[in-house]
Amino acid sequence: MSESIYLSIYLSIYLSLPLFSYLFIYIIKPSFTLLLSRQSPHRKAARNAADAAAAYIRRSQETTAEKTARNAAKAAATSIRRTQESMAKKIARYAADAAATSAARSSECSAQKRKRRQRDAISTSAARSSFGTSMSESIYLSIYLSIYLSIYLSIYLSLPLFSYLFIYIIKPSFSLFLYT
Repeated sequence: MSESIYLSIYLSIYLSLPLFSYLFIYIIKPSFTLLLSRQSPHRKAARNAADAAAAYIRRSQETTAEKTARNAAKAAATSIRRTQESMAKKIARYAADAAATSAARSSECSAQKRKRRQRDAISTSAARSSFGTSMSESIYLSIYLSIYLSIYLSIYLSLPLFSYLFIYIIKPSFSLFLYT
């Protein structure tokens, strides 16, 4: 009789863990993820405007040689384009575009390359500086992670302790209780 009680408690613990994991992974976590991933149309429009501003800043700071190389790459890609391109033609167009761009960039000296990279990084970071996570998103994310971590750790760290208590303290107590 005591073995059946012991077995039922032991099985209930170990069989409830996969159920809890399933609930958490497929129900609780996606709902938080969906909540955090929603963006308002205003944020999307602002992000698109920032991308456009970054491209404008980058292009306005280009030198004449860079503009000529970019326009030559566009012209090479456009000349290959047809209304219905085969895969080979698409590959050729991409290769021509990459070749024109790499030829223009290989003719740059290291100082020009460094200046171009710094300019691109500055314009992109300036345009995207307002797109970090908002305070409410950070709070939701930290609450979500702390709940997940505390539940996960409490279950998986308490199992060995519970097993030890059950095997060496509770089971012998039940045995004494049932046989006296």
